[in-house]
Amino acid sequence: MLSQKIRNRESGICLYGLTPPKLGQEEGKIRDIAGKQMQRIAALAPDALVLYDLQEEPGRNGESRPFPFLPTLEPTAYAREFLMDLNLPKVFYKCIAGLGREEFHAWWQGRDSNRDAFVLVGSPTSHPIPEWHGNDSARPADPFTLAQAYAVLAQSPSTITQSPGTFANSPATIANSPASTAQSSVTITQSPVTTASTDEPGKPCFGGVAIAERHHRKGNEDSRLFRKYSDGCGFFISQTVYDPSATKSLLSDYALRFAREGSPTPPFILSFSPCGSLKTMEFMKWLGIGFPRWLENELIHTSDILAKSVDLAVQVFTDVSAFAREKSIPIGVNVESVSIRKDEIEASCELFTRLAKLSGR
Repeated sequence: MLSQKIRNRESGICLYGLTPPKLGQEEGKIRDIAGKQMQRIAALAPDALVLYDLQEEPGRNGESRPFPFLPTLEPTAYAREFLMDLNLPKVFYKCIAGLGREEFHAWWQGRDSNRDAFVLVGSPTSHPIPEWHGNDSARPADPFTLAQAYAVLAQSPSTITQSPGTFANSPATIANSPASTAQSSVTITQSPVTTASTDEPGKPCFGGVAIAERHHRKGNEDSRLFRKYSDGCGFFISQTVYDPSATKSLLSDYALRFAREGSPTPPFILSFSPCGSLKTMEFMKWLGIGFPRWLENELIHTSDILAKSVDLAVQVFTDVSAFAREKSIPIGVNVESVSIRKDEIEASCELFTRLAKLSGR
């Protein structure tokens, strides 16, 4: 089971990630998409399926978004309604930026924390609360921080009974669910250094996002990660990796930080994603993903950017995972499939298969 592997700090965890279908589609179309996804995922047999929760992120870096934002179904509702035949643990992303305590508690009710894992993320910018578009009377009075959200999970029993009337089991409810979250996090309040409570049997398994590019700019990602560990995070999952040097710098400081604190390093999951076009690379850069000059040149000056990106991802993983093993960091892999293009979906499957094999599968 995924949670047991995380608690045992095992290397070789292999995840496959995707985004739920877009909002506003007919139920039959969604079931068709889900059926194809389940067939593909079952053939790959990852340790768990990662489901991302997207948000528009208009204030990410001051630049226009390269692709228009299209809201998607809420991940936990999508999994419950359309992926029930997929006998596999899930890793659910959830953005808490702009949520109040009661709203977060309502989302947490009914989660199967015995089987699934959770990654809480904050605002993609330095501003903790995004622009509010809802009813002013429902606007959170005080910011609900990641540290507070972690505390809710850390203090919860392993299984939460679903409240009556919460998350109605109808496709109509899902089709109208708001889409929100991102794959980046914000600074959280300093917490007392304690053993991560997610290590305890019967406690929810949850993790945090690690961003090597932020560490390259600010030099404090290792401190952020240790604070999140102190708040209960039992694993970390990276932003998409294309820069091996920045990632190794983070892993080096990560290992040293935990050694100084006298704590074993939790599993560190490296994320990879195929890049099928220069436009996709532009979007990845907009998301904050770093491309070293040599690697960017390789992608620009190739006749097949998609195939080249897969080969480069394998090369980067081989380099970074060897470095991580030298530092005794339990390393895993996550392959993201966030495109609807058939060739990019197939490329993600190829990449997962190759990285899983390198991971000892």
